[in-house]
Amino acid sequence: MFPIMSCHTILYCRKWEECISFYRDILGFPVVFDNNILAEVEPAPNVRIGLMNVSRTKKNVTAPETIVLSFRLTNIEKAYGLLREKCKVAVERKSHHWGAQVVELRDPEGRLIEFWSKKD
Repeated sequence: MFPIMSCHTILYCRKWEECISFYRDILGFPVVFDNNILAEVEPAPNVRIGLMNVSRTKKNVTAPETIVLSFRLTNIEKAYGLLREKCKVAVERKSHHWGAQVVELRDPEGRLIEFWSKKD
């Protein structure tokens, strides 16, 4: 296997400014790059989510139902509390049959964001 130095996911956004604000201000991911077409946030070292301003490209937007961003956490209770305080959208808490506690919400484009940790 060849060595992978980082992982990047690019999301095409119609509501670009709102998406930047959501990932930066609500989820707390620092913006590490921004050139008015693409902004990148970094949820963890060497992991980046690119937010592409679709109005400045020739791409079609992918339907939001086809993408889920999933983040494994050590403390799901803390994340749930913080998101309920900061978030204007619904934050849902679930217990999955595959052995995880899950907190779900949607970004301004309707994409599912999932935070999870293993049940004790």
